[in-house]
Amino acid sequence: MNPGHMIIDLSVDLLERDAKRYLRILNSVSEIEEHNEIAKRLNQKSPDTWESNHLHALSMLVGKMNQEVLEYFDENGSIPHHMYYGSRIPEGVDVETAICLLKKMIECGGHILSKNYYDEDVMGHFENEEENRFYRTDNEEYIKVVKEIYESAKLDVTEH
Repeated sequence: MNPGHMIIDLSVDLLERDAKRYLRILNSVSEIEEHNEIAKRLNQKSPDTWESNHLHALSMLVGKMNQEVLEYFDENGSIPHHMYYGSRIPEGVDVETAICLLKKMIECGGHILSKNYYDEDVMGHFENEEENRFYRTDNEEYIKVVKEIYESAKLDVTEH
Protein backbone atom coordinates (compact mmCIF):
# COMPACT_ATOMS: atom_id res chain seq x y z
CA MET A 1 0.00 0.00 0.00
CA ASN A 2 1.29 3.41 -0.91
CA PRO A 3 0.10 6.03 1.59
CA GLY A 4 0.69 8.67 -1.09
CA HIS A 5 -2.28 7.48 -3.16
CA MET A 6 -5.46 9.48 -2.87
CA ILE A 7 -8.95 9.14 -4.33
CA ILE A 8 -8.35 12.26 -6.41
CA ASP A 9 -5.60 10.36 -8.27
CA LEU A 10 -8.33 8.27 -9.92
CA SER A 11 -9.16 10.04 -13.17
CA VAL A 12 -10.48 9.01 -16.57
CA ASP A 13 -7.28 10.46 -18.01
CA LEU A 14 -5.16 8.08 -15.90
CA LEU A 15 -7.51 5.24 -16.82
CA GLU A 16 -6.82 5.90 -20.50
CA ARG A 17 -3.08 6.47 -20.09
CA ASP A 18 -2.27 3.65 -17.64
CA ALA A 19 -5.10 1.32 -16.61
CA LYS A 20 -2.78 -0.89 -14.56
CA ARG A 21 -1.61 2.06 -12.50
CA TYR A 22 -5.25 3.13 -12.05
CA LEU A 23 -6.00 -0.37 -10.74
CA ARG A 24 -3.04 -0.25 -8.32
CA ILE A 25 -4.23 3.11 -6.98
CA LEU A 26 -7.83 1.90 -6.71
CA ASN A 27 -6.67 -1.19 -4.80
CA SER A 28 -4.56 0.99 -2.51
CA VAL A 29 -7.22 3.57 -1.70
CA SER A 30 -9.87 0.88 -1.21
CA GLU A 31 -7.83 -0.39 1.74
CA ILE A 32 -7.80 2.97 3.53
CA GLU A 33 -10.85 4.92 2.36
CA GLU A 34 -14.57 4.40 2.80
CA HIS A 35 -16.12 2.86 -0.31
CA ASN A 36 -18.84 5.51 -0.41
CA GLU A 37 -16.11 8.16 -0.79
CA ILE A 38 -14.45 6.17 -3.58
CA ALA A 39 -17.85 5.67 -5.22
CA LYS A 40 -18.31 9.43 -5.46
CA ARG A 41 -15.14 9.64 -7.54
CA LEU A 42 -15.91 6.57 -9.66
CA ASN A 43 -19.36 7.89 -10.47
CA GLN A 44 -18.21 11.36 -11.44
CA LYS A 45 -18.92 12.09 -15.08
CA SER A 46 -16.38 13.70 -17.34
CA PRO A 47 -16.94 15.73 -20.51
CA ASP A 48 -13.90 13.87 -21.93
CA THR A 49 -15.97 10.65 -21.90
CA TRP A 50 -19.30 12.03 -23.07
CA GLU A 51 -20.39 12.44 -19.44
CA SER A 52 -19.74 8.78 -18.61
CA ASN A 53 -18.65 7.60 -15.19
CA HIS A 54 -15.33 5.77 -14.74
CA LEU A 55 -16.87 2.33 -15.20
CA HIS A 56 -18.50 3.29 -18.47
CA ALA A 57 -15.27 5.04 -19.56
CA LEU A 58 -13.33 1.82 -18.91
CA SER A 59 -15.68 -0.03 -21.23
CA MET A 60 -14.77 2.37 -24.05
CA LEU A 61 -11.12 1.37 -23.73
CA VAL A 62 -11.20 -2.44 -23.69
CA GLY A 63 -9.98 -4.27 -26.76
CA LYS A 64 -8.36 -3.25 -30.00
CA MET A 65 -9.58 -0.42 -32.21
CA ASN A 66 -11.55 -1.74 -35.15
CA GLN A 67 -9.83 -2.31 -38.49
CA GLU A 68 -11.35 0.74 -40.19
CA VAL A 69 -9.89 3.09 -37.60
CA LEU A 70 -6.53 1.30 -37.63
CA GLU A 71 -6.39 1.65 -41.42
CA TYR A 72 -7.17 5.35 -41.04
CA PHE A 73 -4.22 5.58 -38.64
CA ASP A 74 -1.97 3.85 -41.19
CA GLU A 75 -3.06 6.17 -44.02
CA ASN A 76 -3.05 9.43 -42.08
CA GLY A 77 -0.64 8.96 -39.24
CA SER A 78 -2.14 9.19 -35.81
CA ILE A 79 -5.45 10.73 -34.89
CA PRO A 80 -4.88 13.66 -32.52
CA HIS A 81 -5.20 12.43 -28.92
CA HIS A 82 -7.95 14.90 -28.19
CA MET A 83 -10.14 13.62 -31.04
CA TYR A 84 -11.91 11.05 -28.87
CA TYR A 85 -11.52 9.24 -25.59
CA GLY A 86 -9.31 6.19 -26.10
CA SER A 87 -7.53 7.40 -29.23
CA ARG A 88 -4.19 7.26 -27.41
CA ILE A 89 -4.37 3.49 -27.02
CA PRO A 90 -5.08 1.65 -30.28
CA GLU A 91 -4.40 -1.72 -28.62
CA GLY A 92 -6.70 -0.83 -25.73
CA VAL A 93 -6.77 -2.04 -22.17
CA ASP A 94 -6.18 -5.78 -21.99
CA VAL A 95 -9.20 -7.87 -21.05
CA GLU A 96 -7.68 -9.36 -17.87
CA THR A 97 -6.82 -5.95 -16.43
CA ALA A 98 -10.20 -4.57 -17.50
CA ILE A 99 -12.12 -7.36 -15.77
CA CYS A 100 -10.13 -6.82 -12.55
CA LEU A 101 -10.80 -3.09 -12.78
CA LEU A 102 -14.49 -3.58 -13.50
CA LYS A 103 -14.96 -5.87 -10.50
CA LYS A 104 -13.02 -3.54 -8.20
CA MET A 105 -14.98 -0.52 -9.42
CA ILE A 106 -18.24 -2.36 -8.70
CA GLU A 107 -16.96 -3.43 -5.27
CA CYS A 108 -16.14 0.21 -4.49
CA GLY A 109 -19.57 1.48 -5.55
CA GLY A 110 -19.25 2.17 -9.27
CA HIS A 111 -22.68 2.28 -10.91
CA ILE A 112 -22.93 -0.02 -13.91
CA LEU A 113 -26.39 1.33 -14.80
CA SER A 114 -25.20 4.93 -15.08
CA LYS A 115 -26.00 6.69 -18.35
CA ASN A 116 -23.87 9.10 -20.35
CA TYR A 117 -24.73 12.33 -22.16
CA TYR A 118 -26.48 10.34 -24.91
CA ASP A 119 -28.67 8.56 -22.32
CA GLU A 120 -26.77 5.35 -23.05
CA ASP A 121 -25.63 2.92 -20.36
CA VAL A 122 -22.69 0.56 -20.73
CA MET A 123 -24.73 -2.21 -22.38
CA GLY A 124 -26.23 0.31 -24.78
CA HIS A 125 -22.67 1.28 -25.65
CA PHE A 126 -21.84 -2.31 -26.60
CA GLU A 127 -25.15 -3.01 -28.33
CA ASN A 128 -24.77 0.09 -30.51
CA GLU A 129 -21.00 0.07 -30.91
CA GLU A 130 -20.89 -0.81 -34.60
CA GLU A 131 -22.92 2.34 -35.28
CA ASN A 132 -20.01 4.14 -33.64
CA ARG A 133 -16.97 4.50 -35.86
CA PHE A 134 -14.62 3.97 -32.94
CA TYR A 135 -15.82 0.63 -31.58
CA ARG A 136 -13.32 -1.95 -30.33
CA THR A 137 -12.80 -5.63 -31.06
CA ASP A 138 -11.34 -8.61 -29.17
CA ASN A 139 -13.28 -7.64 -26.06
CA GLU A 140 -15.96 -10.35 -26.06
CA GLU A 141 -14.86 -11.89 -22.75
CA TYR A 142 -15.04 -8.47 -21.09
CA ILE A 143 -18.49 -7.78 -22.57
CA LYS A 144 -19.71 -11.13 -21.21
CA VAL A 145 -18.62 -10.17 -17.67
CA VAL A 146 -20.16 -6.70 -18.03
CA LYS A 147 -23.43 -8.25 -19.17
CA GLU A 148 -23.56 -10.62 -16.18
CA ILE A 149 -22.96 -7.79 -13.71
CA TYR A 150 -25.34 -5.49 -15.59
CA GLU A 151 -28.18 -8.04 -15.62
CA SER A 152 -27.70 -8.69 -11.91
CA ALA A 153 -27.79 -4.95 -11.19
CA LYS A 154 -30.97 -4.56 -13.28
CA LEU A 155 -32.60 -7.35 -11.26
CA ASP A 156 -31.61 -5.68 -8.00
CA VAL A 157 -33.20 -2.43 -9.15
CA THR A 158 -36.48 -4.08 -10.18
CA GLU A 159 -36.69 -6.06 -6.93
CA HIS A 160 -36.35 -2.95 -4.76
